[in-house]
Amino acid sequence: MIQIPKAATISACEEALSLLDQPLKCSRVEIPTRLKYASGGGEISWLQFLISWAQKYPGKTIRTFATASDDAQVEDFSRRLHGLVASLVGARIEGRGGAPDLTESFRSRALSRLDALQASDPFGDARGPVLEIVAADHLSRRYPGYLYRMQRNGAPSLKSKSDFMVGARDLAHRVGFRADALSEPTQAYEAIGAFLEEVVKNTQVHALTDLAGDQLSLSFRILQVSRIDPDPGTMRAIAGDFAPLGKHFEQRVPAGRRSLVPFLSISVLDSGPGFAQRWTGRPLTDLNADAELKATIECFSGGSSEKKDRFGEGLPLVRKMLKRQDGFLRLRTGRTSLYYDAADDNVDLTGSMPLKTWKRPDGETLAGVSGTLVTILIPMRVRG
Repeated sequence: MIQIPKAATISACEEALSLLDQPLKCSRVEIPTRLKYASGGGEISWLQFLISWAQKYPGKTIRTFATASDDAQVEDFSRRLHGLVASLVGARIEGRGGAPDLTESFRSRALSRLDALQASDPFGDARGPVLEIVAADHLSRRYPGYLYRMQRNGAPSLKSKSDFMVGARDLAHRVGFRADALSEPTQAYEAIGAFLEEVVKNTQVHALTDLAGDQLSLSFRILQVSRIDPDPGTMRAIAGDFAPLGKHFEQRVPAGRRSLVPFLSISVLDSGPGFAQRWTGRPLTDLNADAELKATIECFSGGSSEKKDRFGEGLPLVRKMLKRQDGFLRLRTGRTSLYYDAADDNVDLTGSMPLKTWKRPDGETLAGVSGTLVTILIPMRVRG
């Protein structure tokens, strides 16, 4: 059995992912009701783990800490993003201490929560200063109202880039930031909006099918936006062994202060084949490490082939915005983990984003994951 720790850091997630090549340990995944240190992309990294596990080992069991169907932990667990996804990917959900099969109790609550997140204003059901939007395409929950609008003919359509640009300012405001919390706010929110529109659009195009073009039996597209108000100790715990993030956090402590500036955290996750496989049309087993890295960077940066183009203007704009704000970006897909720290960016801004590779401290190859996860962290100004 794989046990997810309460300290749900990115580095702890990588340790759990490394166990997915050991089938005897993968019949069950035990998950605590609440996670610690899950900010900054931690919780959504565990969603990528859960989806990777469920796609590789369908029909397996989630173990929770609930003891009965009326245990308060059933409701609490299902309302949390990791609990929601766990309740929908496990074929069976059980409790501890001889509790009966709790699958129906967890799944019904998770579906109710999922339906609430389909609303045009999901903030009404939010867990504090956070926006969570989940599209579960295999469950016919494909078009969350915050991202899509209904056309006159009744067909859903992704909102326009201008809608996303306006929405970016609203997102920041709804999680607790003033409009002037960003340098050059107009350009900054335009960059965030353009980036979100392109990422969401590409999950819609590229993440719903496998390489053969068949619909995935388990398909999620998830957006999480939150405010992080950290102290240095908490940030060190969040970073764990993910040294690039730890270094970035340490640089954000203003002189003479014991706390960091707050962050706007934006993560987008899908459960498709991932960048390298989609870009090359080949499974990971056919790609060596160098070929996979090259394909991943080309896919992320956009290529010369119009048919394969992944991103347009959104990526250069968000790079400029992150550079102005001293922000951070993390990309996890396939067997690669890449990052961008604006503090290290001394390259001409007209070129591609200079991504760096993160490797496990023990030097082992990273485990393959389902889909693609992109997280950006943006330091924000706060005025009294």
